[in-house]
Amino acid sequence: MKQLNRSRTPLRTLLTMACMAALPAMADTLAFEDADGTPLTGIVRDGQGFSQGNYMVHGYAFEPSPGSLVGAVIDGGSNSGACVALACGAGNPTSYYAALNDGIVEIEHGTAGTAFRLQSFDASYIGNIYLGFQPVAGVLRVQGFRADHSTVWEDFELVGREQDTPGFDFTHFVTSANFAAQQFVTIDFFGFSCNTDGKCSAFDNLRGQFGIDNIALSAVSAVPEPSSWLTFGAGLLAIGRLARRRRPAAMPIGAAA
Repeated sequence: MKQLNRSRTPLRTLLTMACMAALPAMADTLAFEDADGTPLTGIVRDGQGFSQGNYMVHGYAFEPSPGSLVGAVIDGGSNSGACVALACGAGNPTSYYAALNDGIVEIEHGTAGTAFRLQSFDASYIGNIYLGFQPVAGVLRVQGFRADHSTVWEDFELVGREQDTPGFDFTHFVTSANFAAQQFVTIDFFGFSCNTDGKCSAFDNLRGQFGIDNIALSAVSAVPEPSSWLTFGAGLLAIGRLARRRRPAAMPIGAAA
């Protein structure tokens, strides 16, 4: 964190800090339902988006391909045949977003420039119905972009399943205190698929698929934060609306947090 400018008077510094602390935080939970609670359903193609409360949700392909399938909103209570060829998320009877074919989920506030924080979400892996048991089926990366274009991320392991179970269990995830304190103007979610040897990769096999639901966000001021507050890694992935062609990203399972 940058040090306070010591040339300021103590009173001015205290007033500034008090004003920052008093900024309201407006909480929203993205549950992929209409305002009246009706579950959403339908497919999402590259570049398409829809509103959820005060936020916009877009689906993108890593290598832009207009019209390609990148996701769907699925009613977990019925599935409506959506998961016949896939083992989808289990234990979630409500609607959720399914990111398919290495699709990226991007979230922004509906009011341009408004920053927000991410506290928690529910997620599961989505994979082949013949995928056998392995402790970790995939990794979900959450990458946040600040107003100054700096970025940080956290990784979350998505548990595998037994071969005779209908799907991959949804798990509730809470971001770390440091990550939850960050103010982002855009957040992207994308998946890594893992093999039985524990090696995980993204954007190279169309198997970086996952379900996500109950995304807890809180809007704050649009004041950008210093890029030096956090460093979660090196070698950034340019993704989402700034996506360009990249080599497949790979990581050992031990690197997931």
